[in-house]
Amino acid sequence: MSLNATSASSIFHKHSAQELYAGTDFSSLNWVERQWVNWYLLIGDPVIATGLASFLLHEVCMRLIFAADPPSSAQTLQIVYFGRCVPWIIADAIPYFRRWKLQPDKIPTAKDQWECTKGVLFSHFTVQLPVVCHELWLVFMF
Repeated sequence: MSLNATSASSIFHKHSAQELYAGTDFSSLNWVERQWVNWYLLIGDPVIATGLASFLLHEVCMRLIFAADPPSSAQTLQIVYFGRCVPWIIADAIPYFRRWKLQPDKIPTAKDQWECTKGVLFSHFTVQLPVVCHELWLVFMF
C-alpha cells in the first residue's frame, strides 16, 4: 500500500507569499496586519498556522486568567467560553443580519443549535476538561 501523493504533498508543501496573499499590497498593511502575515508565512500552511495561533492564544489567555484570580477564574473561563456564541445566536434570529451570512438561505433551527451544543459539550468534557485539570494540577503543585 502506498501513501497518497496528493495528501502527502499538501501536508508538506510550504506556501509562498504569492500563493497565500496574491494581489496583496504589503506596504498598505499596518503593523499588526504585517505581523499576522509574517506568522502565516513563517508557518507556511494556513491550516497549521491558524490551529497553532488559536491554541497559543487560548493557552496564554487561560494562564493570564488563572494567574490573576484562581478561585473564580474557572467560572470566568466557562462564561467566556460558552457565552461568546450568544451574540451570534441573537444575530441569526434577526432577519436584518441575514444579508451578511455566507449562506443566507440556511437558517439554523433550534434542533441544529442543540446538536451543535451537544457536540461542544461532549468535546468540552471529554477532551478539554482533562487537559484543564492537568494544567491546574501543574499550576498548584509546582
